[in-house]
Amino acid sequence: MTNSINGTPRNRADIQSGQSNKTSTTNNATDSTESSTANSTNTADKVSITSEANKIRELQSSLANVPDIDMEKVESIKKEIANGNYPIDHERIASNLLDLEKSLS
Repeated sequence: MTNSINGTPRNRADIQSGQSNKTSTTNNATDSTESSTANSTNTADKVSITSEANKIRELQSSLANVPDIDMEKVESIKKEIANGNYPIDHERIASNLLDLEKSLS
């Protein structure tokens, strides 16, 4: 007897008989698959990677080796600021801060 809602067995005897039916069905399916594989020619799927995909993979690996911050440039700018040789445009900085504040409002 099966459950009319989802087709699952209601008692243990139905479950056990269902398992033995599944086992024999699985064995038959395996036998037919093996025989069809033996009779068929080699029809394996093939995957090919395009040259663009290879380029992307190479770029990703090269970018993985690049640091996020160029510490040499940071150090050189720090030295220039310390020596007073780095021009700072205070009006431009203030204007950009005000623009940022306006865009956040």
